Amino acid sequence: MVRLHRSLVVSAVLLFCVAAAHAQFKKPYFAKTKVGSWADYRSDDGIAYRYTRLPDLGKQVRLSLSANFSKTKYAESPPSTTQYTIEEGFDFDHDGMSFGRYAAEILTMAEGSEVQALDKNVLTNLRSFAVDYGSIVKFKGTETLNGKQADHYTYTARTTERTETGDLWMSEAVPFGLLKQSTSSKDAAGAVMQSTMELTASGASGSKAEILEAPAAGDPPQLHTFSLADAYDEEAVRLKVEVVDGSGGSRLRLTLVNKLEAPVEVTVPKGTTTFHGAAPVSTLSIVSPAEKTLTIEPGDEASLEVRQAPLTVSEGTFELSIYEGEPLFSGSVTLLPH
Repeated sequence: MVRLHRSLVVSAVLLFCVAAAHAQFKKPYFAKTKVGSWADYRSDDGIAYRYTRLPDLGKQVRLSLSANFSKTKYAESPPSTTQYTIEEGFDFDHDGMSFGRYAAEILTMAEGSEVQALDKNVLTNLRSFAVDYGSIVKFKGTETLNGKQADHYTYTARTTERTETGDLWMSEAVPFGLLKQSTSSKDAAGAVMQSTMELTASGASGSKAEILEAPAAGDPPQLHTFSLADAYDEEAVRLKVEVVDGSGGSRLRLTLVNKLEAPVEVTVPKGTTTFHGAAPVSTLSIVSPAEKTLTIEPGDEASLEVRQAPLTVSEGTFELSIYEGEPLFSGSVTLLPH
């Protein structure tokens, strides 16, 4: 199952979840986990969890996991909620233990804080860390656990960083299918961490879990518009200049690199534009045969071919830029005699 640790209430979740393969599970343990059903668990360190199935979003299953730390040594941590929207087509009845592995969106909220959406890279990493219990569990037998008939499974999962062994007690009779889970994990240094989580209550309806809304996307960065000369002088772009082979300096490949954290629109005018550089290229004049407009995203660049007039540089590749009002030069060039 997926659990929250107190250190994960702001930005992430720890996944202990089962992957798609369910051939080793004897029954569809999540078949009774209908919309509105819930299950409460308590870990051996006192953290109280509630799992709730929220109304579906179209054809996507949505689940809520809340964690309360008030009766633990982590009591200073505020209660938290994590909401999972699962990929469409997910076989929830059979693969419900794996829901974290198939999350298309994860929203988190600590009490008193704003809702946060995990970005795609974090989400991808969390999904990739999930253990595929469904392909490794072994049926041990049927037992009675707290008055309920339970199917007992064991498993061992190994990675380069750790080895995890554990037991699962599953039942079709309760929402979320899990009566108890115990795990023992040993890392590469030999440190062992053990934990147990056990069902304390459940219901087919009546949960009041809040549905989290994803934060609104921020406004896109404003487009900045410049003439070519102003874009250079106002430190919006730097210039990469390459003398076209065999041209003797008459033709240049001019590349504009966006230095801002917002898109820029640069108008290259027809005719001559002059840039103030630094030794050995103290001045560079280029001529464009026609007006051109270039839109450049942050960190990107755009190139065009221009003429150099008057001729200053006959060979080479160099850069010109302005930093804190001072022109800078880097590169290697051959200058024409004056």
